[in-house]
Amino acid sequence: MSLDVEVKGLPRHNYGYGQFNLFRGEIVKAVYGWDLYEIWKKKFADDDDVKRWNEKCNDDLDLFILHSDCDGKFTVSECRKVRNAMKSVEEKIDESDMSKEHKQMVNEWYCMFAFCARNRVIMKFN
Repeated sequence: MSLDVEVKGLPRHNYGYGQFNLFRGEIVKAVYGWDLYEIWKKKFADDDDVKRWNEKCNDDLDLFILHSDCDGKFTVSECRKVRNAMKSVEEKIDESDMSKEHKQMVNEWYCMFAFCARNRVIMKFN
């Protein structure tokens, strides 16, 4: 099983669920730090976790980080928000110890979100 990402006008992207989950975890570590990665990894075990997360995190980037990895979509407005959030954390990602492969995936996703925002098309997850 895998995550298929469809954007009208772009080739379909396909990611294994494990690969996609690991990738988003790497973004969390690079942008928010190890302590919030631990919260994300354990799926917000209690109200204190939620409070700590909300104090430090970017709601627009969270649209991507916390989005379901199965059937769903990103609206044009959400694509704009995620694109802008990804642009705002570009330096943190570049400076992180994230693998070259995951940095390339960040670029792929950024380009998909930018395309959706620019061309006013939705992104579908299947």
